[in-house]
Amino acid sequence: MQELDNVTLNKEGEDKWLWKKDVAHVFIVKSSYNALFNDVFEIERELYENFWMIKALPLAQFLAWSVIKNKVPTKNNWNRKGVVFDTVLCVMCGEKEEIVTHLFLHYNITKTVWNVCYIWIDEVTCYTLIQNNI
Repeated sequence: MQELDNVTLNKEGEDKWLWKKDVAHVFIVKSSYNALFNDVFEIERELYENFWMIKALPLAQFLAWSVIKNKVPTKNNWNRKGVVFDTVLCVMCGEKEEIVTHLFLHYNITKTVWNVCYIWIDEVTCYTLIQNNI
């Protein structure tokens, strides 16, 4: 509210809306899109531009992109769309909430798969160190 203390109102004219993201101060969908894309999604845009150039099977790319964007049909995501389940726990382990990070990063079997992949590409990570008790 202190920000409003220094505001002076002009009583001489009519109130009007001005869209600051356009030179003419007129709202245009394209200017809204550009403002969102340039201001908020700069990092995501770079990721998007480079992501689809990766040499991988299209299905693998689509799955990876779905994981990054949290669009995998997990119980958590279905609940947000109004689909109710008896439990939100993971159907595979029954211990943790079924969310993307659990399924693709923290689930025990997933950790083992990541470990095997890292060994296969000869990469040492915290997963490989922990799995091999190093």
